[in-house]
Amino acid sequence: LGDVYFNIADERAAEFEGGYSDDDSLLIDALQNSNYLSLDFRNTSGIGATQDWYSKSVNKNSIFYVTANNTATNVIAGKACSNLNIMDQGGDFNVPFDFSAVAASFTKTISGYDLLVLPFEAKIPQGVKAYTMVSTSAKIVCNQIQNIIPANTPVLISGSGTFVFIGAGSVSTPKALTVNQMNPVYIGVKAPAGSYTFKTVNNVAGFYPVTAGNEPLISSFHFYLS
Repeated sequence: LGDVYFNIADERAAEFEGGYSDDDSLLIDALQNSNYLSLDFRNTSGIGATQDWYSKSVNKNSIFYVTANNTATNVIAGKACSNLNIMDQGGDFNVPFDFSAVAASFTKTISGYDLLVLPFEAKIPQGVKAYTMVSTSAKIVCNQIQNIIPANTPVLISGSGTFVFIGAGSVSTPKALTVNQMNPVYIGVKAPAGSYTFKTVNNVAGFYPVTAGNEPLISSFHFYLS
């Protein structure tokens, strides 16, 4: 028995065996259900080198594992992905088996201040400012970073427009990750009562307390403060 993880929300994964078929009922259901975050075809034969599931998937952040060479979007061949393309509001994201991306991108629309955490190291786009944060008992200290946002590192960002964060290298979504009291979210979950979430109130952006009965949903690629 390998590692066992409890579901964070309603996320699902599917594993396929035997000969590949586009008409497989589980495959069709999985591609049409946004809760499916990864499909594993490593024990499946008959998959072409250009097999494309990305265009058919409702969840545009889904990933697909195969053994043979395949350069299609979001397909991991062995432990390498030629082109990882994910986006804010595209769906939840989960990496059950870590891999490396030759090219990776994340697209996000920003209006003012926002939060971000990425599963890979990425360049800061022109027009965007990014800050790491350290929480103390009295305040949160922000430090601007230049050029690169490290993987799985919560940051405050600012900008106006739609931007593409481009990166490469190791891709992962560590379980139960906490960084300086900040809790990265790749699968949407409600922030617990007693935590703090980022929002703008009366034109003041900051972390505000979460009360019981009013727990907001934290979407993927964001985080909340313990």
